[in-house]
Amino acid sequence: SWAGIPIPMVETWIVLSVVAFGLLTALSRRGQSDQITFASLAAIALFAMCHGHAHATEAHGNAAGYMLGFLISTAALHIVGIFIARTISNATAARMVQAATGTGIAMAGLALMAAG
Repeated sequence: SWAGIPIPMVETWIVLSVVAFGLLTALSRRGQSDQITFASLAAIALFAMCHGHAHATEAHGNAAGYMLGFLISTAALHIVGIFIARTISNATAARMVQAATGTGIAMAGLALMAAG
């Protein structure tokens, strides 16, 4: 546990989050209802807690170096995502990329589940 607060089955929650976020990405639509958006944000908060807990539990040694590496890799992922989103100007193509990416992420989560 981290900070003395254990999260049971944290790895299971993380794998479930990969599937859930893949599905949310694949199925989200412009103009979706506020209830769906709220449920998505609640899921993001729950799963972020599990991810953060796992990262903090596994952090050993130089905390500043670990955090810097984490910050740089997170920024790089965001930059790549923004670049891809801005590169695709056609709405239909953007929707296809979104659906394919989300489906791929969900399938990766299912593969992680199967690998156990």
